[in-house]
Amino acid sequence: MRITFGMSLDGAEWSGKPASLGEIKMGPQQFLDWLESRLGLSGIPVSAPERIDEYRRKIERVNPQWCRVSFELDPWSTARQLLAWRDELVENGWDFRRAGTPRLEALAALEADSGTLSPGVPDRMLAVWSELPHHRFDGDTLRLAEPRELLPYLWRQLILRLEGCGMAVFAAGTGNSCCPKPFPVEGANDFVLAAECVRYLRARGENSSVAIICTGDSTVLDEVLHRNGFGRLAFSENSRWRETLQILPLWLESMWKPFHPQRFLELLLLPVTPVPAALARELVAALEREPGRGGEAWQEAWRRIRSKFQTGDSGFKAVEEMWNFLEEECFRAEESVPSGTVVRFCSLLIERIAPRVRTRPELAPVLEQAGILKRIIADRAAVSRTELARILDSIVGTGTPDGGAERECNDFAVFPDPGMIDREFETVIWWNFIDRTAVGGATWTPEECAAMPGFSRETAREREHLAWRNAFRCARRNLILFIPRMLRGEAVFPHPLLDELEVPGGPVRAPAGLVDASGRWKLADRAS
Repeated sequence: MRITFGMSLDGAEWSGKPASLGEIKMGPQQFLDWLESRLGLSGIPVSAPERIDEYRRKIERVNPQWCRVSFELDPWSTARQLLAWRDELVENGWDFRRAGTPRLEALAALEADSGTLSPGVPDRMLAVWSELPHHRFDGDTLRLAEPRELLPYLWRQLILRLEGCGMAVFAAGTGNSCCPKPFPVEGANDFVLAAECVRYLRARGENSSVAIICTGDSTVLDEVLHRNGFGRLAFSENSRWRETLQILPLWLESMWKPFHPQRFLELLLLPVTPVPAALARELVAALEREPGRGGEAWQEAWRRIRSKFQTGDSGFKAVEEMWNFLEEECFRAEESVPSGTVVRFCSLLIERIAPRVRTRPELAPVLEQAGILKRIIADRAAVSRTELARILDSIVGTGTPDGGAERECNDFAVFPDPGMIDREFETVIWWNFIDRTAVGGATWTPEECAAMPGFSRETAREREHLAWRNAFRCARRNLILFIPRMLRGEAVFPHPLLDELEVPGGPVRAPAGLVDASGRWKLADRAS
């Protein structure tokens, strides 16, 4: 097996060649899965919210003084934060013994507790590292996409041990040493720039030597590409506000009093809802006349829907079951709800949604989320509304991408991240060259940094910077940066790499009519 490994390569195409055998490109998640499969360490994955719940139980048992007050006020958020700190410590080589600060002492006490904590990514890497000496990888090769010294600490340790097990490891290549000057193209928004990007591609005619970097959402660009005979890129950012991801929160909202007609109406009007369709139509009409529950319009809606079914048939049973849930199992907002009620709500949701997954696969995450919530809640006596909201927030997380659009064929190459580009192109286009830098990582004291032999913020930043610069190394002649000033009605700012560049660049080698005599891009009249 010939493996190319890079921190940006999760989701990359296996090979850039027309045909290849025994070659694959892998990022950290894929490479870890492959190693676990080779070593027989694969297991049933445990979701992040379930690990938080396991850590919450640890804190409940150990009751460390350092975080006691926070835990009493908000158990779930405290457990989530402490678990994130614990995983970052392990990822950077903490041995659970070196303390020196109250935070490390509390985390060390929690680690000494014998309660269950399912392995996170750093724990899985340590398990692989421990198992590797019992296996051989003779004949396998590993080519690094980044310099070894810039890899995270545990990956450096794993690769070192893989070498000892017979795997040949090759350093990253240097790439193109003559990087072109970048050519920035600024516009009011992505609608303007999408027209300019497509105008450039159409003027070129043949684009097999062009690569487009699209980090984030490509919806606007896709529509312009499609209208001009190009295929869609079909990139979308994760969002927690997808229609399907609202089903579980809105369904659980119906447990609480006082009744919120607007929220319940949102549930009834979703394309897929656990409420039977005939009943949903009657209740929508009732809420439009009288926005409340229990009034004459509400009661009349139930009477009408019952009259449409014969007693004992499946439709009547579904309506009666819904009556019991919506009328009998509701609790006031200031009270805790028995865990059995939450479990029953989740079970009914799964029962109603599961048959539709075959025709609507985007509903699969809803079933997974309801199942996770059931497992977390099952062993509790009750849960407050606030903590239930915290748990739901962790389960929904960053959301899901838009699964509706599919990528279509183009003659140019497309990459979702500059670090994924694995070969040179005549022209590289960076779509939406804006600042997407996220604030990450905890703030550690010098004593805590000393407990982590692999901790280095500078290394992480340099690795990120190297991935950005990869776009420059892979462009032989042109590097065109499309920079909007507004996205979705909000101001955005140029990518931080722009501060290091000499702009404007030299005249881009573009078809006639796109660049004026002074070397600047000429916006089309219809776009300007």
